Amino acid sequence: MADRKLGDFVHGAAEAMAAIGGNRFWTRLTALLGRVVRHHSCVVFRYTRSESPAFVFGDLDSDVALDKFHEYRQRAYLLDPFYDRFRARSPDTVLRLRDVSADRFFRSVFYREYYRKTGLSDEMGIFCWTDSECLTIVSLARRVDEPAFTRAEIGRISGYFPIIAATIKLHDRFGRTTDSGQAKGPAADLALGPMLLPSSDLTARERAIGELILKGHSSLSIALILNISIETVRVHRRNLYRKLNVTSQAQLFALAIGDVTATPGDRP
Repeated sequence: MADRKLGDFVHGAAEAMAAIGGNRFWTRLTALLGRVVRHHSCVVFRYTRSESPAFVFGDLDSDVALDKFHEYRQRAYLLDPFYDRFRARSPDTVLRLRDVSADRFFRSVFYREYYRKTGLSDEMGIFCWTDSECLTIVSLARRVDEPAFTRAEIGRISGYFPIIAATIKLHDRFGRTTDSGQAKGPAADLALGPMLLPSSDLTARERAIGELILKGHSSLSIALILNISIETVRVHRRNLYRKLNVTSQAQLFALAIGDVTATPGDRP
């Protein structure tokens, strides 16, 4: 059985390698990964510091994907736990969404107002630096009616990771084409800075706490990350809400993402 699985992988890897530099590469790589771990869909983004994420490939059949994740590429990506790994310059690796997300990510406004629209419940990210400033993330996803990825499945992908990563890097070197013919990242007017909250009146600590709240961190988690007391977190949060004239996480999210029509939601 092991020899048969290895043979399947080798056959799929050969097909992906034969497509390097061409428009069918990502379709074939997705099929290769499917030989190792069952998944519902695959989405590929390229992250650089100079622009918002470039949508490279995707076969997700949800409304969010129809416009090539326009809302995500505008500002929502700033709340993505995988994007945090890019900002932290995490090395080439394989990670589950639940292993890198905040302790209350799945109860956060970001999850309710954006992520849930994708129809997905879990992701496995394959992180591959194609050069010193460019990270490609291949995200395998499962729907809400499917089980979450297991550590054993992470282990299976990790076992083949050197071949998978080398194949992605070769494709990037020979031509950054996509299955849809898109060769470049998003337009320059989509490029946004890393700051989520607009007010210049915020202190650095208030801004940091606001971003952590939006990412789904509890007060305890924020206190541990910033090495301050929970009461200090609460004081900064009250000051943050007062300065921004918001009363809920939903309003804070709307301010950060830019949806001025949002109505108040649950208090944190």
